[in-house]
Amino acid sequence: MPFKTDQAAAIHYGQTLCNIRDALSGVQWSTDTLEKVAEIMRGAGFHIYDSDDCDGTGPRWYSSSSGAIEIQMSLEEARSGSHQGQCDDDVATLAKLPHIAAQLAEIEPKTLRHELQDYGAWDETALADHDENLQRILWIACGDIVENENQKEEA
Repeated sequence: MPFKTDQAAAIHYGQTLCNIRDALSGVQWSTDTLEKVAEIMRGAGFHIYDSDDCDGTGPRWYSSSSGAIEIQMSLEEARSGSHQGQCDDDVATLAKLPHIAAQLAEIEPKTLRHELQDYGAWDETALADHDENLQRILWIACGDIVENENQKEEA
């Protein structure tokens, strides 16, 4: 889940960190301790990626040009939504994953329309459909993540 910077989010993150501190303090750490920390984070709305989900390199982030929209996913998830041929069905499937759906649900329609207008690919009529716009931004995020990864591999 992308980090928010408003006051309510700061309190939420602070409480989550206090809960993690409490789980780690005064105990000998074990795999049970790590599972307790993961449980705390999941309870706070974070998606915990398994190392197999991310090839041991962690999740990837997409940030829109203004930084107003951020989406996190694994590279495998990004690749599932950005490939040769039609991606519509794959992006729709990706959007239904709980951790992706939760991120998309937090995107304000006005903010999303404004971000997509900058691409110049859709007119006002097309941009009036928020659900379609969510699919568009997810497809763009997938493409951006995959492109960035390909550039890293080429370097």
